[in-house]
Amino acid sequence: MFRQSNRINQADSLSGWISQLSSRLLASNQRVVVSLQGEQNWCDQNLTHFIRPATSHFILSNRLPELGSLALQKVDSLLGREAKLVIVDCFNGLNPDLICIASGLVKYGGILLLISPPTKFWAQINDQFKYWHDPGNPHQQFTFIDYFFDSISQSNTAGLTITQDAELPAHPDFKFSAVTSIEKGFTHEQEFAVDLCHSWLHDKNRSIAFITADRGRGKSTCLGLFARQYVNKCKIVITAASQLTASILYAEMQKNAIKPYRFEFIAPDELLQSNPPVDLLIIDEAAMLPLAQLQQLIKRYKKIIMATTTGGYEGTGQGFLIKLKEQFNDQYYCDIQLNQPVRWTEKDVLEHFFNQILFLKEESSVDVTRTLDSEQIEIKIQSALEISQDILLVKDIYQLMTTAHYRTRPSDLRMLMENDRQNIITAQESGQLVGVLVLTKEGDLEPNMSESIFLGKRRPRGHLMAQMIAAQAGIRHFACYSGLRIQRIAVAHSFRRQGLGSRLIQAAEDYSRKVKVDYLGSSFAFDAEIADFWQQQKFQAIHIGFGRGKSSGAHSLVVIKGFTKAIENDIKSLRQKLNRYLPIWFTAFLKDMSYLDVIALIEFCQFTARQTKLDREEIFAFTNGHRGFDLAFASLQTYVMKAIAAKRHEKNKVDAESLQWLVEKTIQNKIWRDISRSNLSLGKKQIQQELRKTVALL
Repeated sequence: MFRQSNRINQADSLSGWISQLSSRLLASNQRVVVSLQGEQNWCDQNLTHFIRPATSHFILSNRLPELGSLALQKVDSLLGREAKLVIVDCFNGLNPDLICIASGLVKYGGILLLISPPTKFWAQINDQFKYWHDPGNPHQQFTFIDYFFDSISQSNTAGLTITQDAELPAHPDFKFSAVTSIEKGFTHEQEFAVDLCHSWLHDKNRSIAFITADRGRGKSTCLGLFARQYVNKCKIVITAASQLTASILYAEMQKNAIKPYRFEFIAPDELLQSNPPVDLLIIDEAAMLPLAQLQQLIKRYKKIIMATTTGGYEGTGQGFLIKLKEQFNDQYYCDIQLNQPVRWTEKDVLEHFFNQILFLKEESSVDVTRTLDSEQIEIKIQSALEISQDILLVKDIYQLMTTAHYRTRPSDLRMLMENDRQNIITAQESGQLVGVLVLTKEGDLEPNMSESIFLGKRRPRGHLMAQMIAAQAGIRHFACYSGLRIQRIAVAHSFRRQGLGSRLIQAAEDYSRKVKVDYLGSSFAFDAEIADFWQQQKFQAIHIGFGRGKSSGAHSLVVIKGFTKAIENDIKSLRQKLNRYLPIWFTAFLKDMSYLDVIALIEFCQFTARQTKLDREEIFAFTNGHRGFDLAFASLQTYVMKAIAAKRHEKNKVDAESLQWLVEKTIQNKIWRDISRSNLSLGKKQIQQELRKTVALL
């Protein structure tokens, strides 16, 4: 990989150095990250010196099975566990998300050890976590890698770097930090939080309780203590993104139990489908669930307590809370916050270090709407590599994306700093960042590659929209077009709904025309409000994804603006296909889409269809006679869709419940018992009569 010069035998001195470091850490209750940089064999040999004095350890590596390593992709299985030493192998690349998870496993007095080549040789390894990687290309930029390891080297307290040819670094003077006091298995703060949970449960006005905290504060302990006190008094159901996510909560519930407590776990989608009676619903790591799914659960159950992480590698909590809480008034929910760390200390230098260099803690801001000074707005377009030279700007951009999109993670920070296929458009008011738009170059591939994508044989990384249209929508040459995809757009919360998003889109369009690409497009999780924004920007809908996104829980809509005659013909074909097949898709792949989203999608697609005299006669017989719904369905579906596209339901003031029945039955053809209704006593005949009246209104 790289040549070693003047090999130094550090074995004896390294062993003593580690022993002294461990003693200092144990005496101060601090944690530290050590970067061990050198040849792969040299790093592997020196791991034993770190392992020997450690009372417990984990090794995260896709190599080193002889040392009992755990594959990098299985790191989530360690959540909730702890060790004095956690080793991360970076010889296959560096994933910032994984580094953050690993740091959270290290107990006070412990070491996070990273083994890697020196950064100047990084281009020679196969970095699996670089968004756009060209192995062996010496001109590649690893800006984030340089920044990350330089930060460790320059840290006076939390980071130490050992390189193969250099002297061992001096030990820092760690300041003592007291361990949080724990009595009877929990802290005073946790005990107070559980008392608040009891009060909330008996408060008839508050339906939701949020337990929020940074990582390592014992949210699961609180939930466990609270839940096991009610297990025999009411029906409790636990849900989470996976049973693995809830495993920590389960373990806390069973602590010191004479007989195991019985708790029922039901996955969120199954919970919504089966709709069992529940007195208390517990949602662990709620921000890992799609927002749409949470909204449905909130509508369905009267008492929900949910825990979520507000900082850390998940990159979910802050944006999640903003989006969810803005739907309710303050009287509807109860806020419970935990601040004292349990696994490490309150003045832990390692947590502070990662919060600082990876921007994991959002800085407090006043969440009050302010009026933009349009004349002071400066819009600028820069490449990712240009942006990465201004670390303060990088921080502002990343934290703005974190609050706007609750799936922003440290891996997105690396991409922001290194992806040379990205351009970032920033909007600043008097030097303050108020908006950002991220553009990614796509397509411009060879015809053979586009054909392989069309046939489902190839999926080259970094061409999301080009692949969706070629492989799913069926335009076999689409990946040959050059395009720009709007990957992210975020506006500071205080400045929303003042036209700034539109100005960013216009800047992206101007840039697209300047660099002469074939199209500007985007793919986003569909909902009515977002769709309205893109429609106002005069983008055209050309494809709807059949599956739901894991993070959003919604179907993806692809929108586009074309700039060349060739692509305009393909856009026309795609819109015709969408119009032709949408009625079928609503009864199959889009059957679970909410009625408001169905309406928004029909309006966005500007649905139209030809109807014959026979179709009109069938509709007349249904609305004015006794023709059964099934006989008239095919004609009714396209008729109602056309009426919605023309917004006749608004002109004729169709009430919300009737409109919902109309969409769910005449468009999605849900079975009668699944039709949403506030009056549960209404049966098929009554609903059918209401449908006749509503269709007649249209």
